[in-house]
Amino acid sequence: MRKHDKLALLLELLRFGCIKSPRKIKKVDVASNLGISAWTLNRWIAQCIKDGLIEEISDGQNKFYRIKEKGLLKLLNVRNELNKYFSDYLTILIKGVVTTGLGEGKYYMSIREYREGFRKALGFYPYPGTLNLKLDEEAILKKKILEQGNGIIIQGFQKSGRSFCRVKCYKALIMRDEIREYGGVLLIEKTKHPENILEVIAPCYLREKMFLEDGDTVEVLILQ
Repeated sequence: MRKHDKLALLLELLRFGCIKSPRKIKKVDVASNLGISAWTLNRWIAQCIKDGLIEEISDGQNKFYRIKEKGLLKLLNVRNELNKYFSDYLTILIKGVVTTGLGEGKYYMSIREYREGFRKALGFYPYPGTLNLKLDEEAILKKKILEQGNGIIIQGFQKSGRSFCRVKCYKALIMRDEIREYGGVLLIEKTKHPENILEVIAPCYLREKMFLEDGDTVEVLILQ
């Protein structure tokens, strides 16, 4: 059994919650997720038990599994190693170039349900409009990481026979030279914008406060 096979099994058991207490697992699902046969899974489990990475507990009818301290340390070592390389992304500073949007931000930022949602989530009523930033490939990757994060969710709603989608948002510090303004980043569930556009809101008109024109560079620090 190779080292990365052991790690793959530990990660799968972690997904099943086998870290705080012994848990029963569906071996069919585990084997399917790992892309291996049931026979291979049983062999992997036996080897990890032998190596002291996991333990198996039986009540006579069912078998339960728990990741032992040695296995947990193996997972923590991997996490620490990954953090060395992803530290820039954990901070998440996104640079973008100001660009003219579709002109719909003013309408959506004027809807009461959204306005109240942003006030509760971000601490302010947004200026009626969004600042659109065009992202390069590195910034797009950081945006995708945000999309996978928790964020603050503004739930969708129905109004006047129309459905309005949910929005994930993050508190943010918007920066240009020495000018700073607290605001928010929006990740809209259904948007007409391509993936290289990031929408930013604030309690003020950012173009005016920061003297922005299309083509100017703005930095956005995500506050998690």
